[in-house]
Amino acid sequence: MLNLNKMLNPLHSSSENDRKDSVEVEETYDALNKLQQSHALIYVSLGQHSQNTYQSIILDVDAETATIAIDELFPSGLALKTGDQVSVTIRESTQHSLTFNTRVKAQQSEAGQTSYVLSLPSYLDAHQRREAFRLAVRGKASWEENDFSPVHAKVKDISISGVKLTMPEAALQVGNEIEDCELKFSSLNLTCDLKVTRIDNSEHPEMVTVGARMLTLGAAEKRKLEQFLMQQQRQNRLNGGL
Repeated sequence: MLNLNKMLNPLHSSSENDRKDSVEVEETYDALNKLQQSHALIYVSLGQHSQNTYQSIILDVDAETATIAIDELFPSGLALKTGDQVSVTIRESTQHSLTFNTRVKAQQSEAGQTSYVLSLPSYLDAHQRREAFRLAVRGKASWEENDFSPVHAKVKDISISGVKLTMPEAALQVGNEIEDCELKFSSLNLTCDLKVTRIDNSEHPEMVTVGARMLTLGAAEKRKLEQFLMQQQRQNRLNGGL
């Protein structure tokens, strides 16, 4: 078992911008590592909308291979296969939970006991605890590459400081900056520079998920986004969604 706290200590001594870029990855490693150490139950379902859930525990969190190992499922009856998409929920209390979607990378068997290796998620959805409210949206993003060729992506969710995009392929790396990205969703049309903080393809095998932090959102546009997010958060609370 890797000592993730030691591995992540250098992040705390880096610049303020580096700390902001790494915060989601750091929180993910830290949260899953603590859950593994406490032997907390996790609830696994096949896909995002299955009504059947199975209990397990986290056996190992490996930062080098970006995987987590979980124990066999209880009750028995569901045999996961490589490539299956699963939803994992950890209930910290009656009001707080952590959820992530990932895929099965491998099935292991030892002494008649089955375990599974999952792709490590790059972030967790923390219900009732997220400092920055993240809203799922359906929108479009576009920008130009250095050769002026257009790039198009879908906006999947947005917060006051960041955005999640999906696209068939991405000639991007963590740390890259995207200039003059146009974000269109609901009634808003925003333009800002982005900095890529994560790239992941575990949620959808044919799509790339790109997480990015907003760098240059103007004061007026930021205020519009804040008002939009507050309205949606208030509506979700009224509907019992948060």
